[in-house]
Amino acid sequence: MVDEYGVVVGLITTDDILEGIVGEFIVEAPDSEDGGISLVDGNTYRATGNTLLHGINHVTKWNLSEDGPRTLNGWVLDHLRCVPSSQTSVNIESFQVEILEVSDNAIKSAYIVNQSLDDDFGVTKPALQRANESEAD
Repeated sequence: MVDEYGVVVGLITTDDILEGIVGEFIVEAPDSEDGGISLVDGNTYRATGNTLLHGINHVTKWNLSEDGPRTLNGWVLDHLRCVPSSQTSVNIESFQVEILEVSDNAIKSAYIVNQSLDDDFGVTKPALQRANESEAD
């Protein structure tokens, strides 16, 4: 806003106008970069969709590409070009990703397995089966 002398006394942005119409915008703070990932067993990890790829690389010592999507959700969606349903299993590069929960067009949680670390024959149990077996023990 400009006063009668041509001095700027306030600045109104489009965000200010929209907040005046629809109310205050609430933006969720992202989790810490590696706070959404935990080891299930061996080379299987469970991660939330908003976990940063950098955080996954830090915890797992993997080398997921960080030249594009920043989160697990973005990485999977970028490769699939669609929102998967729960219980979907996809192979991306040398990783198997089993989607556990999808909500509001975003992956909320998934298992990630680095298949390049499996045995020489390339035979693996699905992560969900391994997790169920370890819970039974």
